[in-house]
Amino acid sequence: MRRDCILSSLEEVRPGPGPEWGGGGIYSMKYHRGALYYTQAFEARARLVRGDCSSSEYDFSLVGPPPRSGGDTYNAVDAVDGKIYFGGWVHSPAILERGPGRRAEVRFENKYSHVHEMDVSDGSVKLLWKEGARHTKLWACEVTDVIYNPMRDSLIAARGDGHINCGVLEVERSGRGASMVSDDRVLRGEIFMDMACLSKHTGWGGDPGLVCLDLETYDKVYSSGVPTPERAADSGGLAHYRDGDVFQLHTKVYVSHKGGISVFDPEGGEEPIYYRILDFGDNPYGPMRSNALYLGGGALVAFNTPTASTVRTTDELPTNLQISSRRSPAPTILVYVSPSEARVAGLTGGRVTSMESVGGEVLIAWATQPNLERYDATALDTSVRGVSVAPHSHLLSSKPPPIEVEVDQRWVGENVFGGLPLHGYREAYVRGEGARLELRFYRLGWGPGEYEEERLELGKGYEDLSHLTGGIVSARLESSPKSGRLLFRAL
Repeated sequence: MRRDCILSSLEEVRPGPGPEWGGGGIYSMKYHRGALYYTQAFEARARLVRGDCSSSEYDFSLVGPPPRSGGDTYNAVDAVDGKIYFGGWVHSPAILERGPGRRAEVRFENKYSHVHEMDVSDGSVKLLWKEGARHTKLWACEVTDVIYNPMRDSLIAARGDGHINCGVLEVERSGRGASMVSDDRVLRGEIFMDMACLSKHTGWGGDPGLVCLDLETYDKVYSSGVPTPERAADSGGLAHYRDGDVFQLHTKVYVSHKGGISVFDPEGGEEPIYYRILDFGDNPYGPMRSNALYLGGGALVAFNTPTASTVRTTDELPTNLQISSRRSPAPTILVYVSPSEARVAGLTGGRVTSMESVGGEVLIAWATQPNLERYDATALDTSVRGVSVAPHSHLLSSKPPPIEVEVDQRWVGENVFGGLPLHGYREAYVRGEGARLELRFYRLGWGPGEYEEERLELGKGYEDLSHLTGGIVSARLESSPKSGRLLFRAL
């Protein structure tokens, strides 16, 4: 395999035609049998690059006529036996509807959910399944994950984002058909023991958590809601839950989400535990619309600078959420998760849309713009997209990069926030004159409420927190800083 062929193909992608909301990204990177597959959204293009420098492209023509937009925005991809299986959603043809002023929306009557197969050897593509709702405002639930089921030699398609026919779909690899096997609305999933464990999706209400299905029968064998405040490591609640990815480590199933990570025990019987990590209240910062990547026996999780934002205002979100979405408290922080610790492994400026390992390097796809809200549609993808390369040794190093995090009091109010992973840092500081803080220190693996607590009053300048750099630190404001903001720094 000529590694340079793959790396040289990953050119920067400038904004291109694709009527959608804001920035899409490079999704579903999957390295299989010496070839790299990825989807370019929102232009609805798929590409396969082989180690011999040959390549294949697909424009989703099997779904419908042009102009097309979409593709995938959740990393719904898996691979087996020389075949890449990819899902998602496509507008075909895409319709942009202009409103008063600069407002615009995308109509949904031609939006289809899909599952495709691509042959690695020759790039040939088959459409295994598609479904549309044929409605201007509602859509058939997107395929948000694709998981190969080795027990039935079939595909599990998670369908969580949408309105119609949400649940778990089994798709035959032969193309002979597809059937719903569960009406649980789920977003992402992973094989754990002999089950498929999938995150319950709460985009339009419902109880978030985890559901596990037997791989042979699809019987529901486990179901749990998210941990209650009493089951949080820092005994604080969780607001504005949004799913990230699902991964498994050392007898447990982990769900990354806005606000941190919840750890479930489907077979052992323990109640789930919530670990606050990089939680900034109303601000939509978190590990959404990105995949977790197994690396060195742990998992790399991208806590993203906001993946969703509002530009022209919307009637679908509270004002404080819209305002906070236009500011970021920190760059995207890559957090390396193992059963006993969470530590910062790297930083990127834009949000991370997909990650994949090729040889001894990690490919990190990024985008400069977030997804936007209802009236923010544009005639083209608004973001610049690209792929960066980081050696495994760099990401697995015990020396984390310096970080600065700024927290606005309006985002967090009197709630517990933060969850700064300070493992590996030698120095840490906080600044916010006039603030009185309650700090809570804990580590991954600690039980509910086992945190250590201390109080701190801030004067001028930075207060030293270096004695807390062995784990995770969350906080609660007992009195406000004069500026209304706190600045945390770790070196």
